[in-house]
Formats: sequence, C-alpha cells, structure tokens
Amino acid sequence: MSNFESLPGTAGGLPLPIKIIGKGNKERLLNLSPISVRHLRRYICTHRLDSEYLFPNMDGRPLTRAAIHKIVKKAGEVAGIAGAAPHRIRKTFATEYAANGGDTFSLQHEMGHSDIRTTMRYVSVQQEEVHRKHQQYSPATKLIVSRGSRKSHSRQTTAL
Repeated sequence: MSNFESLPGTAGGLPLPIKIIGKGNKERLLNLSPISVRHLRRYICTHRLDSEYLFPNMDGRPLTRAAIHKIVKKAGEVAGIAGAAPHRIRKTFATEYAANGGDTFSLQHEMGHSDIRTTMRYVSVQQEEVHRKHQQYSPATKLIVSRGSRKSHSRQTTAL
C-alpha cells in the first residue's frame, strides 16, 4: 500500500473508500470494514503523519514489500500465528469472503485483480461447501418433488 488520498464519503471521519496505489503502480479503491476504520482512525490520531503516505518508513517514503512482510511476520509471532505473511492474509481474506457468500466478481474488485482467473487461484472452496451450494441453488433441486405428487412433477417438467 503506497498512497492514501481522500475521496467523497466518510465513516468516522475517514474517507471511504480510500484510494490506494498498489502493486504495479495501479490505482484502485479500497473498502474498509467498520472495525478497520476504527483502528485506522486510532492510528492516525496517535501517529504524526508528516508524509503523504499512510504507512511511511522512517524516511517518510512508502514501506517496501520486504518491510511489510517483516512487520506482518513479527505481528504474527506476537499473536502466536505461525507463518503469518501478507500473501497468506490475502488468501485467507479471499477464502473467507467467498465462504461468507461474497461473489467472485466483487472479490475480484476487492483484491484489485484485472483478470478473474487470478482471483480464482485465491479462492479455495471446500467440496462440502460446493455440495451444499449445489443443493441450495441448483434448478434441478427444485424439480425433486415429494412422493405422491406426480401431478406437480408433470407440470414442472412440462415447463422445461
């Protein structure tokens, strides 16, 4: 995350969504959850930001990828989370987003991917979840009729 810039709309005094410059120098909008907004407000209030960057290094320049990796790894160790890394956090976010009902196209936007295939690599869906979703949303499931109602079954298949 490089740059932080105000946009219309606020949540608790913070502009939402916020504009960031990400990997490949691509500009995109980042949505934040209410708890993220609360923590970000606290960070802004307690840190003197003499930089155009929200999370600058000691020289006021943007953090490098290596520095971010080191910060995340150290925070993971403090929290007792083995193997904490930025990529793992992104993968976990994507997996949980999908598991909680988020659609792939919205996730693609949230992740900042230009190609849906990149997003699909992040999403690891459990086979049980696929089966459950199939049972819930498949049109074929609606064709199954309880015993003894052949008349209803005939109408449904005729409509096909």
